[in-house]
Amino acid sequence: MVSRRWVGSAIGAAAFAFSCASTPPPPDEIADAEEAIAQARARDAGTHAPEALHKAEEKLADARSAAREDDDEEENRTKARRLAEEAKVDAQLALAESERAQTQRNVDELARTIEALEREVEH
Repeated sequence: MVSRRWVGSAIGAAAFAFSCASTPPPPDEIADAEEAIAQARARDAGTHAPEALHKAEEKLADARSAAREDDDEEENRTKARRLAEEAKVDAQLALAESERAQTQRNVDELARTIEALEREVEH
């Protein structure tokens, strides 16, 4: 009787381990894309680069969806990785566009300040 319980427990444990192994966690690329999107949001990309940020968010959502699909796991994981990498690049683009816009705003403000100081010196 003890050996049957042990065999039953072993089979149950093996089945559990197999079920966990057959559903791999999302790729690391998804976490990288999430981080890149968070950085872009933190630098106001939603205001200065909304299209690129939105594109990144959509690709991230598609990557998550592909990672959860069960039908062709290897193909879905590959697709999830690719989409996550694209989302990361789009988020980096959004961040760069946002930083460029903010830098341009600072340059414009400095130019106005210089012009005002020059007028003040001339008079």
